[in-house]
Amino acid sequence: MRRGRISLIIAVTALVLGFAVWAAAANWVLLGTRTVAFVTDQDTIWVGAGMGMFNAVKLHVVDTGVNFDRLTIVFGNGETVDEPIRAFIPAGGYTRDIQLPGESRYIKEIIMYYQTQPGSVDRAQVEAWGIRY
Repeated sequence: MRRGRISLIIAVTALVLGFAVWAAAANWVLLGTRTVAFVTDQDTIWVGAGMGMFNAVKLHVVDTGVNFDRLTIVFGNGETVDEPIRAFIPAGGYTRDIQLPGESRYIKEIIMYYQTQPGSVDRAQVEAWGIRY
């Protein structure tokens, strides 16, 4: 009897934790994608007010690693926030979650600054993700 009760508690706990992880992951929304060619030192992901309001953003590097310097996030009202990244994000990796100042906001665009690779023919697919709390 006691063993069955412990098994039931463990199963319910695992189910609840699994749902919590799924629910947290489900809040992230793909804002846009950009192919980075490394011949310029910046690219822009256009978002727009139609995507909704967000509290945080992060980037996902899909295939080829990118050495990011910083992001400039332009909000719907024209205000900007410069956020230092200063990190190499490998293929499949993410930047840290970047909390946006103030309340939820519309994002007009995200400007990514990164190191160029002169003569490179490599390209990287970068996705911008946003979350609403």
